[in-house]
Order: sequence, then C-alpha cells, then structure tokens
Amino acid sequence: MSSFVSYIGPQEYKRLKKFDMERVVDLGWPRFLGLWMFYAMDFFHKLTKNYGVAILLLTLLVRLILWVPSQHSFKQMKDTQKKMTIIKPRIETLKKVYKDDAQKLNEETMKLYQEYKINPLGGCLPMLIQMPIFIALYQMLINMVELKGAYFALWLKDLSKPDPFFVLPIFMGVSMFFQQKMTSTATPVTDETAAMQQKIMLWGMPIFLTFLSFSWPSGLLLYWSMSNVLGIAQQLMVNSKKD
Repeated sequence: MSSFVSYIGPQEYKRLKKFDMERVVDLGWPRFLGLWMFYAMDFFHKLTKNYGVAILLLTLLVRLILWVPSQHSFKQMKDTQKKMTIIKPRIETLKKVYKDDAQKLNEETMKLYQEYKINPLGGCLPMLIQMPIFIALYQMLINMVELKGAYFALWLKDLSKPDPFFVLPIFMGVSMFFQQKMTSTATPVTDETAAMQQKIMLWGMPIFLTFLSFSWPSGLLLYWSMSNVLGIAQQLMVNSKKD
C-alpha cells in the first residue's frame, strides 16, 4: 500500500524542510550560495527581528568576505591611475603618429601597457566577483515567502514589493554611478571609440538599471544600495592612504 504526503501552504523553506520538500523552494543558482545567504539572513533576523536590518547585516558580511580581493583590486586601480599619468604623454604621441592607423595605434598602446604592467580590465574585478552573489541573492529574495509583508522602516512596509516612491532605485542608480566613476578613472582606454564606450557605460548602465529596478523587490535594492555605499567607502579608504 503506497502513501504520500501533501502540503498546502506557503513555500517557507524551514516549514517545507520538515517534510523533506525544501527543494521546492527556488533559492537561486548556485543553490549552495543562495542557501548560505538564506541561513545567514535568517540568523540576523532572529537577532534583530527585522528583515530589513537582516539584509543590511548580510550585505556587511558579504562585503567583509570580499574585502581582501576587493582591496587588492582597488589598490591595483590606484596603481593604474598613477601609471596612466606617467605614460599619458607617450600615449598622446602615439595618437599623433598613428592617427590614420587605428590598428597600429591599438597595438602600440597595448605594448606600452605591457611595458608598465597595466591591466585594462583590472577595474572590472570588483563588479565581476560580486555578480554570482548578486544573482543568487536576487533569485533568493524574489522567491523568499518570508519577506512578504516584512516591514523595514518608514515607507518600506513590504520588502518583497517594489519601493512605492522609487527612493531606493534612484539611490541605487546614483551610488552605482559614483562607484563606476571611481572605477572608470582607473580603466585605461586606447582610443576615442573606447573612451566613448566607457562614457556610455558610465551613464547608460546606472540609468538603465535604475528604471529596470523600479519593479524589483525593495529588499534586493536595499542590499545593492548598501553594497555600493560600502564599496565606495572601501575605495575611498584605499585612495586616501599614502604609499
């Protein structure tokens, strides 16, 4: 005689786990990362009784874990800025010599970068190392039933819903712009086309994501905004230190 268990109710991870049905809850990919962040946020929620504060503490924890690689990247960016100042006259000379040969200009510029050990993609590392975490967190938060009706503060009465006054999306976009601005100054460009592309990314990406995030859960924007602020603070700390 066969038997089965049926469950009718909210897809709360811990409740479903009692019935060995926790796989029903989509915690994102990679799942182990989403699961780790779920338990970390659950721990902070038990301490604070506020999911908004728990998200802020989770952001701080993630930033602490990424502190060393981010610190290395920011120092590399600072070093790149100094080297770019040194080689700027030589780059201007190359532009004049090869003004009619873009391919040759690019080749000679890359040789110059290699000579001074400048990595054109070095400024992208802080964003790249955060992307898997952000993707996992995004998927976790949009599927986390526990956030429904979760109050944070002031007008943020439900962290599973978008910010009704668009304060968080705008703040996220502005903080992202300043963070990218600090990064772009350390990212070398080889020609006017690359400079224009960099400028488009600097302005276009924050504006695009700001409008896109109008429909995102406010809990997710709380994480992203806090992460941007902490990233800016860390980079300012690195830049303020004398060599």
